Amino acid sequence: MKVRIVVIGKTFQKFIKQGVEEYLSRIRRFVPVEYIELSELKNTKNLTVNQIKDKEAELIKKYLSCNVNVLLDERGREFNSREFAAWVEEKINAGVHCLGFFVGGAYGFADELRQRNDLISLSSMTFSHQLVRLVFTEQLYRAFTIIKSLPYHH
Repeated sequence: MKVRIVVIGKTFQKFIKQGVEEYLSRIRRFVPVEYIELSELKNTKNLTVNQIKDKEAELIKKYLSCNVNVLLDERGREFNSREFAAWVEEKINAGVHCLGFFVGGAYGFADELRQRNDLISLSSMTFSHQLVRLVFTEQLYRAFTIIKSLPYHH
């Protein structure tokens, strides 16, 4: 199985970028990982929030080619770490070749994308779309260590 993580906008905070890179390198011990940063939209001052989300959706659609595509969205299903690991393992056992995860921009995802893809929430709390990258990559790494019965998760 391959994992694809697609995010809107560059990771601009150094500590987040370093943390994401650290966890991506750890995840690569288990599966190939593709990490894609899409460019943020330019000249959005005269656009509504929905117009911004729709334009970002057009960028994201090009990467919805995995067997399973998951949007990290506040309205999604919440898991604890063991439940998320079991969910990932279920996808592996089902023969999923590519598992895609998407982090939207500051305003989240267009309704069109939320209606057509799986949704997972990392927490009932709200995180910046920058910080979500680090939290999610850590949780994905944790999931693989749980699946492999490694001592990272206590």
